[in-house]
Amino acid sequence: IFSGICVINPVLAENIPLVGHVFEKLGKSFSFYGDYRGYARPLDENKDGGENTENSSEITGSEKADTDNLYSQTENGVTLSLSEVYCHEKTVYISLVIRTENPIPETYMQGESSILYVMGSDLDFSYVDKEDEEFLWHELSGKLLDKNTYAGVLRIDLPQNPPEKFKLDFMVQKIMGSVEGEEWSFDGQWKYSIDVTVDHTDVVTKKVNQASQCDIGEI
Repeated sequence: IFSGICVINPVLAENIPLVGHVFEKLGKSFSFYGDYRGYARPLDENKDGGENTENSSEITGSEKADTDNLYSQTENGVTLSLSEVYCHEKTVYISLVIRTENPIPETYMQGESSILYVMGSDLDFSYVDKEDEEFLWHELSGKLLDKNTYAGVLRIDLPQNPPEKFKLDFMVQKIMGSVEGEEWSFDGQWKYSIDVTVDHTDVVTKKVNQASQCDIGEI
Protein backbone atom coordinates (compact mmCIF):
# COMPACT_ATOMS: atom_id res chain seq x y z
CA ILE A 1 0.00 0.00 0.00
CA PHE A 2 1.40 3.76 -0.36
CA SER A 3 3.77 6.01 1.75
CA GLY A 4 3.26 9.75 1.50
CA ILE A 5 0.65 12.09 0.16
CA CYS A 6 0.79 13.78 -3.22
CA VAL A 7 0.83 17.58 -2.86
CA ILE A 8 0.90 19.53 -6.12
CA ASN A 9 1.48 23.20 -6.82
CA PRO A 10 -1.76 24.21 -8.64
CA VAL A 11 0.16 26.49 -11.01
CA LEU A 12 2.50 23.69 -12.05
CA ALA A 13 -0.42 21.27 -12.35
CA GLU A 14 -1.93 23.41 -15.09
CA ASN A 15 1.10 22.63 -17.29
CA ILE A 16 1.03 18.85 -16.77
CA PRO A 17 -0.10 16.87 -19.85
CA LEU A 18 -3.32 15.06 -18.99
CA VAL A 19 -3.08 11.56 -20.49
CA GLY A 20 -0.20 9.77 -18.81
CA HIS A 21 -0.28 12.12 -15.79
CA VAL A 22 -3.79 11.78 -14.33
CA PHE A 23 -2.64 10.79 -10.83
CA GLU A 24 -0.36 13.83 -10.71
CA LYS A 25 -3.01 16.14 -12.20
CA LEU A 26 -5.71 15.09 -9.73
CA GLY A 27 -3.61 15.39 -6.57
CA LYS A 28 -6.08 14.87 -3.70
CA SER A 29 -9.18 15.11 -5.90
CA PHE A 30 -10.05 11.44 -5.57
CA SER A 31 -11.02 9.36 -2.55
CA PHE A 32 -7.93 7.11 -2.33
CA TYR A 33 -5.05 9.44 -3.08
CA GLY A 34 -1.34 8.85 -2.56
CA ASP A 35 2.00 9.72 -4.09
CA TYR A 36 1.65 7.60 -7.23
CA ARG A 37 4.31 9.50 -9.16
CA GLY A 38 7.17 7.16 -10.04
CA TYR A 39 4.98 4.11 -9.37
CA ALA A 40 2.09 4.27 -11.85
CA ARG A 41 3.03 3.08 -15.36
CA PRO A 42 1.81 5.28 -18.23
CA LEU A 43 -0.15 3.25 -20.78
CA ASP A 44 1.74 4.11 -23.97
CA GLU A 45 0.51 2.46 -27.18
CA ASN A 46 3.90 3.13 -28.82
CA LYS A 47 5.71 1.05 -26.20
CA ASP A 48 2.94 -1.54 -25.91
CA GLY A 49 2.59 -2.34 -29.59
CA GLY A 50 0.07 0.13 -30.97
CA GLU A 51 0.06 3.34 -32.97
CA ASN A 52 -0.04 6.58 -31.02
CA THR A 53 -2.93 8.88 -31.90
CA GLU A 54 -3.47 12.22 -30.15
CA ASN A 55 -7.12 12.71 -29.18
CA SER A 56 -8.70 16.15 -28.91
CA SER A 57 -11.55 16.98 -26.52
CA GLU A 58 -14.00 17.25 -29.40
CA ILE A 59 -13.84 13.83 -31.04
CA THR A 60 -17.10 12.65 -32.53
CA GLY A 61 -18.37 9.14 -33.10
CA SER A 62 -17.88 9.50 -36.85
CA GLU A 63 -14.11 9.88 -36.28
CA LYS A 64 -13.79 6.61 -34.40
CA ALA A 65 -11.90 4.65 -37.08
CA ASP A 66 -9.16 7.29 -37.26
CA THR A 67 -8.61 7.79 -33.52
CA ASP A 68 -9.00 4.41 -31.79
CA ASN A 69 -5.90 2.70 -30.44
CA LEU A 70 -4.95 0.27 -27.68
CA TYR A 71 -5.89 2.56 -24.83
CA SER A 72 -8.17 5.22 -26.32
CA GLN A 73 -11.51 4.49 -27.99
CA THR A 74 -14.48 6.57 -29.09
CA GLU A 75 -18.12 5.49 -28.97
CA ASN A 76 -21.08 7.76 -29.72
CA GLY A 77 -19.08 10.95 -29.27
CA VAL A 78 -17.46 9.81 -26.00
CA THR A 79 -13.71 9.06 -25.91
CA LEU A 80 -12.45 6.91 -23.04
CA SER A 81 -8.65 6.97 -22.71
CA LEU A 82 -6.79 4.80 -20.22
CA SER A 83 -3.89 6.79 -18.80
CA GLU A 84 -1.84 4.88 -16.21
CA VAL A 85 -1.93 1.64 -14.21
CA TYR A 86 -0.59 0.86 -10.76
CA CYS A 87 -0.97 -2.47 -8.99
CA HIS A 88 0.05 -3.76 -5.59
CA GLU A 89 -0.73 -7.16 -4.03
CA LYS A 90 -4.45 -6.54 -3.48
CA THR A 91 -5.63 -3.77 -5.80
CA VAL A 92 -5.14 -2.39 -9.28
CA TYR A 93 -5.65 1.33 -9.97
CA ILE A 94 -6.37 2.54 -13.52
CA SER A 95 -6.44 6.26 -14.24
CA LEU A 96 -8.46 7.42 -17.22
CA VAL A 97 -9.79 10.43 -19.10
CA ILE A 98 -13.30 10.83 -20.50
CA ARG A 99 -13.76 13.42 -23.26
CA THR A 100 -17.19 14.11 -24.72
CA GLU A 101 -18.63 15.86 -27.74
CA ASN A 102 -21.49 17.20 -25.61
CA PRO A 103 -21.11 18.61 -22.07
CA ILE A 104 -20.87 16.09 -19.23
CA PRO A 105 -23.88 16.44 -16.89
CA GLU A 106 -23.42 17.25 -13.20
CA THR A 107 -22.81 14.31 -10.88
CA TYR A 108 -22.63 13.41 -7.19
CA MET A 109 -19.79 15.01 -5.20
CA GLN A 110 -17.98 13.28 -2.35
CA GLY A 111 -15.72 15.85 -0.76
CA GLU A 112 -13.51 17.13 -3.59
CA SER A 113 -14.28 14.12 -5.79
CA SER A 114 -16.79 13.90 -8.63
CA ILE A 115 -18.18 10.36 -8.60
CA LEU A 116 -19.08 8.39 -11.73
CA TYR A 117 -19.69 4.66 -12.22
CA VAL A 118 -18.69 2.24 -14.95
CA MET A 119 -20.53 -0.96 -15.88
CA GLY A 120 -19.53 -3.59 -18.38
CA SER A 121 -18.36 -7.10 -19.09
CA ASP A 122 -16.68 -9.56 -16.75
CA LEU A 123 -13.27 -8.54 -15.46
CA ASP A 124 -11.09 -11.12 -17.22
CA PHE A 125 -7.93 -11.69 -15.16
CA SER A 126 -5.56 -14.05 -16.97
CA TYR A 127 -4.86 -16.01 -13.76
CA VAL A 128 -8.51 -16.46 -12.70
CA ASP A 129 -10.88 -19.21 -13.87
CA LYS A 130 -13.83 -18.00 -15.93
CA GLU A 131 -16.41 -19.08 -13.33
CA ASP A 132 -14.69 -16.93 -10.68
CA GLU A 133 -14.62 -13.70 -12.69
CA GLU A 134 -16.34 -10.59 -11.36
CA PHE A 135 -18.63 -8.20 -13.18
CA LEU A 136 -17.39 -4.66 -13.95
CA TRP A 137 -19.55 -2.38 -11.78
CA HIS A 138 -17.15 0.06 -10.13
CA GLU A 139 -16.87 3.63 -8.94
CA LEU A 140 -14.77 6.29 -10.64
CA SER A 141 -13.37 8.94 -8.32
CA GLY A 142 -11.97 12.07 -9.95
CA LYS A 143 -12.66 15.56 -11.18
CA LEU A 144 -14.54 17.35 -13.94
CA LEU A 145 -11.74 19.42 -15.50
CA ASP A 146 -14.01 21.30 -17.89
CA LYS A 147 -17.51 20.82 -19.30
CA ASN A 148 -16.29 18.12 -21.72
CA THR A 149 -13.43 16.47 -19.81
CA TYR A 150 -13.40 14.21 -16.76
CA ALA A 151 -10.29 12.61 -15.23
CA GLY A 152 -10.64 9.85 -12.67
CA VAL A 153 -9.30 6.67 -11.12
CA LEU A 154 -10.85 3.21 -11.26
CA ARG A 155 -9.98 0.99 -8.29
CA ILE A 156 -10.41 -2.79 -8.69
CA ASP A 157 -9.73 -5.27 -5.88
CA LEU A 158 -7.80 -8.30 -7.12
CA PRO A 159 -9.27 -11.78 -6.75
CA GLN A 160 -7.03 -14.37 -5.08
CA ASN A 161 -3.26 -13.82 -4.95
CA PRO A 162 -2.03 -12.41 -8.28
CA PRO A 163 1.18 -13.53 -10.00
CA GLU A 164 3.93 -10.99 -10.63
CA LYS A 165 2.57 -10.31 -14.13
CA PHE A 166 -0.91 -10.84 -15.54
CA LYS A 167 -3.29 -9.50 -18.18
CA LEU A 168 -6.57 -7.74 -17.43
CA ASP A 169 -9.25 -7.58 -20.16
CA PHE A 170 -12.52 -5.70 -19.77
CA MET A 171 -15.16 -3.80 -21.70
CA VAL A 172 -16.95 -0.70 -20.43
CA GLN A 173 -20.54 -0.60 -21.68
CA LYS A 174 -21.98 2.23 -19.59
CA ILE A 175 -20.60 5.34 -17.86
CA MET A 176 -23.10 6.65 -15.31
CA GLY A 177 -23.59 9.69 -13.12
CA SER A 178 -26.25 10.72 -10.64
CA VAL A 179 -27.27 13.94 -8.93
CA GLU A 180 -30.28 14.49 -6.64
CA GLY A 181 -31.66 11.07 -7.60
CA GLU A 182 -31.52 11.74 -11.34
CA GLU A 183 -29.31 9.34 -13.28
CA TRP A 184 -27.67 9.83 -16.69
CA SER A 185 -25.39 7.61 -18.75
CA PHE A 186 -23.17 7.29 -21.82
CA ASP A 187 -23.47 3.92 -23.58
CA GLY A 188 -20.97 2.17 -25.83
CA GLN A 189 -18.43 -0.64 -26.05
CA TRP A 190 -14.99 0.53 -24.96
CA LYS A 191 -12.81 -2.58 -24.87
CA TYR A 192 -9.30 -2.79 -23.37
CA SER A 193 -6.52 -5.23 -22.57
CA ILE A 194 -3.81 -4.21 -20.07
CA ASP A 195 -0.56 -5.92 -19.08
CA VAL A 196 -0.17 -5.51 -15.33
CA THR A 197 2.92 -5.92 -13.14
CA VAL A 198 2.55 -6.11 -9.35
CA ASP A 199 4.56 -3.46 -7.50
CA HIS A 200 5.69 -4.51 -4.01
CA THR A 201 6.90 -1.02 -3.06
CA ASP A 202 5.58 0.09 0.33
CA VAL A 203 3.03 2.80 -0.43
CA VAL A 204 0.30 4.11 1.89
CA THR A 205 -3.07 4.88 0.29
CA LYS A 206 -5.48 7.24 2.05
CA LYS A 207 -9.10 6.08 2.09
CA VAL A 208 -12.31 8.00 2.71
CA ASN A 209 -14.61 5.90 4.87
CA GLN A 210 -17.91 6.96 3.42
CA ALA A 211 -20.71 5.12 1.72
CA SER A 212 -21.36 6.12 -1.85
CA GLN A 213 -24.68 7.60 -2.94
CA CYS A 214 -25.57 4.38 -4.73
CA ASP A 215 -24.83 2.31 -1.59
CA ILE A 216 -22.01 0.38 -3.27
CA GLY A 217 -20.16 0.43 0.05
CA GLU A 218 -16.99 1.75 1.63
CA ILE A 219 -14.67 3.63 -0.70
